[in-house]
Formats: sequence, structure tokens, C-alpha cells
Amino acid sequence: MRIEGWRILSKRSKVNHFFHWNLKMTSILDGVDEIIDNNLQLEHPTRFGIRSPKYFTKQAYLDLSSLSGPSNPKLRGCVQEMMEKIRSNAELWQRPYNGQARDWDWVQALNVSDQSTSLEKLLEKLIVKSSEKNEGSIWANQVPTCNGFEGSNARRIDLVRKHPDDSDAYQFIELKFGNAEQNWGSNHPLYAAFEILKYGLLYLLCREKNLINEKYKLAKAKQVDLIVLAPIKWYGTEDRLLHFSWLVDGINDGLKMLLPDDSAIKMSFHFCGITQDATEDLVTFLSRSPIDWEQSQWTGERFVDSWIVL
Repeated sequence: MRIEGWRILSKRSKVNHFFHWNLKMTSILDGVDEIIDNNLQLEHPTRFGIRSPKYFTKQAYLDLSSLSGPSNPKLRGCVQEMMEKIRSNAELWQRPYNGQARDWDWVQALNVSDQSTSLEKLLEKLIVKSSEKNEGSIWANQVPTCNGFEGSNARRIDLVRKHPDDSDAYQFIELKFGNAEQNWGSNHPLYAAFEILKYGLLYLLCREKNLINEKYKLAKAKQVDLIVLAPIKWYGTEDRLLHFSWLVDGINDGLKMLLPDDSAIKMSFHFCGITQDATEDLVTFLSRSPIDWEQSQWTGERFVDSWIVL
């Protein structure tokens, strides 16, 4: 929440020692980042910057993916706390949900400038265009998650894939992609993990409250896999990934706790890496100017075949 303003009551008032605070919720995710910081034990006053959220910082990732990081981060309870906070925010939301916002619609955003230097956006476009041509519409990108909660920041899932062999199974993908000069992508695995987790929890909220248009493909998913996808080099050394296994296990344990066996939907979390050969091939193709989209040998399924679950 943010403080919009306050006024000091007149000295003549009998309650002149009170302040009137006008509190306004600005996002359906208000307070969620603070829950993450607390559970990750990022308590040092300056090591992770002086502002919240602390887990956004690269130092938080470096510490938590090393042997010197917290020995027992409480992620099992963290997922539950995050969900409870989102539900609480929804109950306190004073404005009606705007169903015209088309949250969770099957969006295919292909308008990227030919002068764009964002290899990530260009890769999104390549995969979605290829999907339409070769495999049917099983890929979407820039899928909105919470625009209906008016005032919330626009939050969109980079890529969504419908499993070709299961009409009720989907992958929500937080994509990080770039070249060597761009450090293979932006941010870091800790940030990306909680970003896609928040989208997953927003989806569960919208399912619980029947806020998803029943005509949308995502309205009745039975399986959703939350995936962080990036070039393998983006994740750092093998040792860092090994020391970071508690994050994957903790999120999955939390999701199982949140969604018992009799739930209508199952959800899981994974880190996936794009192989080095595939990364180099994609960077070379997407760095051409202008890009000849029709000459690409990449299909959506070839792209999926280049992933390794880490």
C-alpha cells in the first residue's frame, strides 16, 4: 500500500493529536515481496541495499546460491503466506474487477520493431510466429495476469505453451535471453523464480474467484508448470545451481502444500536451461538486420528440445 496523503486536524478539534491517513492499495501483490524477503532471511540492513525488495539484488542471489547462505530458508511456508496475502488483497480491493482487461487471454503479441535490440522480445516473436506456421496455435506471449485489478502494474507472462499432447496442460515461462554482452539475459535466477511463482499464484486466485473468461484456453487448465528459461550460462556455475536446489525443492513443496491431491489443478516449478549450441544459433539468427523470419529453421518444438531441466 502507499500513503496518498494526510492532514492534521485543526488544533481546535478535540482530537487534534490524530492524523488521518488515506491508505490505498496499489497492486494486488502489495506486501508479497516483503513476505519473500522475510522468508529468505535477508535481514542485513545494507548488504542487500537499503530498499525493499531485497531479493531483487544480485547480492541476494550470490549469497543464497552459495554455501554461506541461510541453512534453512522457510520456503514451504513462504508459498502459503504469499497466497494468503494475495487472497487478502483481493478481499480488500475496493474497486470492481474489470473483466474487460482480458486477463489470461491467449495473446500473441508479434509487433516488435525491426530496430529492436532486445533478443528476448525477438525470440518470443520467433517462437510464436513459428508455432502458428508449423504446429498450430500452441504458443502465446505477453499474456496479461492482473490488469483487471485496476491500478495494478501491468504484469505479463513472457511465453505460455500448451502441451501438444495434453489439452489441459500448460507451461508458464519466464524467459531470460541475450548474448554474452548482455550476460545472456537480465536479472538473475532468484528474481525470475519468484516472478513466475507470483504469476502462478495470481492464476490460482483468478481460478478460485472465477475471474477467467470461460472461453479462454487457460480457464480450465489441470496442470501448470512454472518455468524459468534462460541460456545455461545465465545461471552461473554448476556449484551455484547445486547450492540453489533448496529453492526448487522449497517452491515445489509449497505448491504441493497449497494444492492437495484432490485439487482440480496441479502446479510445479522448474529451472530450465537452453543449451549452449542452441543459444549461439538463436543469437546469430536474431542479431541479423533485417531478420528474415521465414528463413528460420526454428520451430517451437525444436526450441523445446533445446531445453535441459536443471
